[in-house]
Amino acid sequence: MAIGSGKSVLASFVITLIQEHGETEPQVLFFFCKDSSDDTSAAASIMTNLIDQLIGQNPLKTLFQILNKARQKHAKSEKCTDFELLWKIFVAMAQEFPIRIVIVIDALDECVTDRSEFLGKILSSNKDTDGKVQFFITSRQERDITDKFAGHCEIFQCGMSVDADIERFVVQRVHELERLRHSESKGRIIDEVPKKSAGMFRYAALLLDELDSPSTSDITDLLNSPPVDLNEMYERILLRLDSADTKPRTRHMRRKIFSWVAVAKLPLTVAEIAYACAIQDDETLFDPTKRILAVERDLLDICGPLLEILDGKVQFTHQSAKEFLLQRRADLYLKEKRDRVDYYLLQEREAHASVGITCSE
Repeated sequence: MAIGSGKSVLASFVITLIQEHGETEPQVLFFFCKDSSDDTSAAASIMTNLIDQLIGQNPLKTLFQILNKARQKHAKSEKCTDFELLWKIFVAMAQEFPIRIVIVIDALDECVTDRSEFLGKILSSNKDTDGKVQFFITSRQERDITDKFAGHCEIFQCGMSVDADIERFVVQRVHELERLRHSESKGRIIDEVPKKSAGMFRYAALLLDELDSPSTSDITDLLNSPPVDLNEMYERILLRLDSADTKPRTRHMRRKIFSWVAVAKLPLTVAEIAYACAIQDDETLFDPTKRILAVERDLLDICGPLLEILDGKVQFTHQSAKEFLLQRRADLYLKEKRDRVDYYLLQEREAHASVGITCSE
């Protein structure tokens, strides 16, 4: 298990390495976890995906027989969400599989539902499958994960060198952004942004966005005094968004969007967020025909680079943005503007209350 920065890059490299150099074995299966409110990275979802990969890549008759037998005996619906059952199905398939199986799971820390049970199964997998299955896992250093694996498998911290990749990313991005491409500071941007990123692609991307923002009047000033880390970066982004539109309704709407996306149990659509923002907290009667509802572009403009919309679903652009908003801290970098930033930091219980009140009105 690897713990450290650049986890997804490492996982992708391992997958490619095995696939390119393996002749007849092993069979590589993989899953990239992503923190989500819809349980797509739950242990049951991971196992469903691995079973699909195993059958899809190797449609052996014996595998289908195992799956059909389990369906006839246990299935009450089209979609099975019983992790224990899915694990048993996978183990049975692995035992019948003709070659070894290597499973690469990226960001296991972002698997929340049934994680403890999953960790236990991973540890017993060698015995359960007669040595047929091996796991390669990347994760942040979560206490329950490191404690569970300590003494049972090899754990190493991996400080990956991604500087060259970040440099290539910065060069490409600068040439894509017209304002930076024609800037007198273009050379300095290409030279300094990778150095200031400290191995974080996310930091590099956000810093380039801030440099390209029309509200950044002096690129040199930002390069001379960039945010020290992602948290200060998010503070500056919030301040920029807050300054761009100081109307109370816009500020309230921005905070409400953050609240709903942060605590929703299922991924929210643009329409659902739009209706939520249109309803006033003290409103008892709501007529949507008398309101101008927000559209996708409105949500992105209001929340800036903290939010993205994929397949009509609204989500944070990165787990670190959600963590920043949900962590009320007293050590804000921009202390003289603490109130303006602190307004957007969320208490999870208050966010749940906001959702509940709106839905019950």
